[in-house]
Amino acid sequence: MRFNIKNIMKNIHGYFIILFLFIFSTLSASELNMKIKGDSTSGFYVDLYYGSIPISTQGKVGELNMFVENEDYSIREYINNWKATSAVQNGNIITLSGIVKLPKLETDLSITVLYKIVNKQEVEKSIKLCQTNLSLLYYSVSTSLAPKDSPSRFWSFDNANNQGGGSIYETYPAAGYMIGDSLAIGLLTDAGNRNLWTRNIRRRPAPGGIGFCALQEICDANLYRIASLYERKIGDNYVKLTFGELSDFNYSPKKIQYQTPEITNWKSYNGATVQTGKDIYILKGNKATTDMAGFRIPYHLPDGFYTVRFKHRSNFPISLRLFKNDGTNDIAVQGFQYQTNIPSSDFAWTEQEETVFLANTEGGTTNLLIVASNLKIGKPYQLKIKDLEVIQSVGNERAYHQLRAGVQNTKRIFIFVAPAKPTLHDVRLASQVYLVDGLGFKGTTEEKCLYACYQMLMWITSAHNFAPLSVPSINYAPDMYNRDSFWSQMGVYNKESSEKVFNEWAATQNEAGAIGTIITPSMGSKELKGNDATLEFLWFALVNKRKYNIIPPIDKITKAFDYIIKEIDPDEDGICSARFVLGQNDCVEYPDRTSNLAVNQGMLAVTLRVAQELGMPVKDDYIEKANAGYRAFYDKGRGYMIDNKAYPYVISFNSLLPEFVSLWLFNEPILTSEMVNNTLDKIPTKNGYSPVICDVRDTFFTKENSPFSSNFYWDKGIYYNAGSWMREEICGYVAGLKHGWKPAEKRIKDRLETEITLNSDEPFSHEFLPYDLTVPNCWWPSTRVFSWNVFALKALEVAGIRNPEQDPNYLKDCVRSQK
Repeated sequence: MRFNIKNIMKNIHGYFIILFLFIFSTLSASELNMKIKGDSTSGFYVDLYYGSIPISTQGKVGELNMFVENEDYSIREYINNWKATSAVQNGNIITLSGIVKLPKLETDLSITVLYKIVNKQEVEKSIKLCQTNLSLLYYSVSTSLAPKDSPSRFWSFDNANNQGGGSIYETYPAAGYMIGDSLAIGLLTDAGNRNLWTRNIRRRPAPGGIGFCALQEICDANLYRIASLYERKIGDNYVKLTFGELSDFNYSPKKIQYQTPEITNWKSYNGATVQTGKDIYILKGNKATTDMAGFRIPYHLPDGFYTVRFKHRSNFPISLRLFKNDGTNDIAVQGFQYQTNIPSSDFAWTEQEETVFLANTEGGTTNLLIVASNLKIGKPYQLKIKDLEVIQSVGNERAYHQLRAGVQNTKRIFIFVAPAKPTLHDVRLASQVYLVDGLGFKGTTEEKCLYACYQMLMWITSAHNFAPLSVPSINYAPDMYNRDSFWSQMGVYNKESSEKVFNEWAATQNEAGAIGTIITPSMGSKELKGNDATLEFLWFALVNKRKYNIIPPIDKITKAFDYIIKEIDPDEDGICSARFVLGQNDCVEYPDRTSNLAVNQGMLAVTLRVAQELGMPVKDDYIEKANAGYRAFYDKGRGYMIDNKAYPYVISFNSLLPEFVSLWLFNEPILTSEMVNNTLDKIPTKNGYSPVICDVRDTFFTKENSPFSSNFYWDKGIYYNAGSWMREEICGYVAGLKHGWKPAEKRIKDRLETEITLNSDEPFSHEFLPYDLTVPNCWWPSTRVFSWNVFALKALEVAGIRNPEQDPNYLKDCVRSQK
């Protein structure tokens, strides 16, 4: 056989060209790219593509929409479907710019929109606004993602098939749409303290009230909106972000009263009999079979602000809920989460009025649940209601973001395209990973989820107060808890937010020196007591001084230190004697003081060392007495730190937290390696995680052997009945690693991974993970998207596993401050 070498080489060359073109086209198809569209007459805008697939076009909606108002709100001007008069591309950046004349306000508005490629699947879009003619201008600005063709579906963080048409208020702000069933397009926002938004829709009740009330002025009710089914039908597909819009319900221009549904449409809840009398609805039961029973009343209510008003009579207290569609479990609760056990009377009518902001209805049914609660099993009960009214107040929308003369305002958003299935897992994970990629954060997927959850729980306080509000989660909102915000701020690098949050707490100090436990918008709080808040205030001051060169307010530090000593060591003998748990599992109080808690003793020891470094008159022998007292909680016979001397069978990560803090802040141990490692050996573990506190004998507490107050009890593996709390667990493992505990590094890795994989639909930070997955309803919706687990990033630094330079603000805020 004869070979033609020349032909063979020619064919091989051809094959390589074909292979190269195939690889190039494949790579190109997987890259996000930008194209300037439009012209100088109609205006310029940017369309986005994924390879050759168009994923978003601004041709119809423009780059932004705005309305602006003067200081007394007497003049308003609109900027609709803005497109640029100038467009320049420089590498991976496109700059759109133009000047908009506002003749009614005698000012010109400079608008610049920057598109910047972050990576192959993400682009950052920045909107920059400036004016120089008016001392103060209020504005609201919106920007949209609009697909060229109808998407297969829209999604939001908590709904993989969102029907849209109203306000999206969920655990994490993110939304987008699917192209086919394999490509997710998402619209993300920078944190609320930077883009100036909040998710707060409620306030604590006034003294004597029960349950949260809707705010009469709600910022950013329409932060995210998705096209309604009708809009989609006519080809108006979009996902929209709106900043700076305030909905004022104090002086509603329009009220809509909804007719009470016919009694035939009412449903009983838990099997009670529903009857009607003359203008009265009656529920009766001869023998209660559950602890609550009542009416389920279906309404078709659009998203908005509602007043629910009625009169009731019952031989038991009543409770209220609003359920989405036909749901009757906590997963479907839309409002009135805490309107429970409201006093009623069997002899006289009680007037009831509640307000609520309703969101996420998607055009469906909302069921109003009114029940008699705390029923006695086997006993008769009765509930009567009359004069039922459900009234919607239409908001008066106005702008609240401030554009002062000569001061540029910037809004920063991110747009991503990701290969993904239309599942909760995929859209939730992508919404977190691409947010922090856009912010410049580096780390593992688990670390990115922790960082993202923290960022989306950093808000402003209100329309009138742009101070940062670091909330634990949507469930705990609107409250900023001292402890939670401390751990959250310590987990990241951000000088501005750390200083401002610290100052917010400093402002709560009372005459005695105590620091407040919570800060809650639109309502005061007098919860100042001898818990860990004032101790962590000193820790906060020390870290800010070291990290950012922020000078502590010595007068407040002195006052706080004096309070701490009087409150938890009045004898100044180095033995903590406190009225409260100085740590996480604070579900018991000690009015006569206790010295039985390991965490309390360790917290005193660490705080004395902190106070000494802050310049307080603390002698070394005083610190050593406290350290010795902490070590004394180790029981050599049992082989672990006793969490609570009154319950020697209780073992916990809480007892090791002060040891971790000493290693973190001072790089010095208080406990011995035997104490730490043996304790960790005794804590049960399975499937990559462990309980934060438990019975060392059989893990779960019973009602009889629980170490908490008698009014607290949870099912097995739930909350503090052996639930798994990530932050404390990771800190415990890092303490073990520093003491040479061999399983530490694997336990750390496993626990991080378990946080986002144990429930495939919930790849995010939780308040706690249930430790017994066989318990019905063990995945509490209230635990979703939690902030303080971001402190695990700092713990990983202490362990030497993570480099602080992976945080985008480290070099900017820390190194510069230290110079």
